Amino acid sequence: MIKGKMTTGTRTITELPQGKYRMNVTNTPKGDIEYTFVLGETFEGMGPDGKPHKITFSVSGDRLIEHHEHIEGNRKGDIDITEYFLENGYVVATMAAKEIVWKRYYKKD
Repeated sequence: MIKGKMTTGTRTITELPQGKYRMNVTNTPKGDIEYTFVLGETFEGMGPDGKPHKITFSVSGDRLIEHHEHIEGNRKGDIDITEYFLENGYVVATMAAKEIVWKRYYKKD
């Protein structure tokens, strides 16, 4: 399980039976989000913006990749990618949306 505190919420990833995982994200701008997924399989879910996305989680080397494709609204067709990895005792999330890239650091509880 990976769990980290955001400024005003948490992000928790838990391994489930049969190769599934659950990610809980609390206190996004549109409320709490829960995804249940299998690595490499695309599913439709609500994005942090409150709109539907096609979402795929995968692993590349030591990184968990979260890939969102916006499927409606003014960002339809846009891709957002988040990579999670460990660095100096933190879970680091590097996010890219259009030309903007930023990092968020999660401290383990």
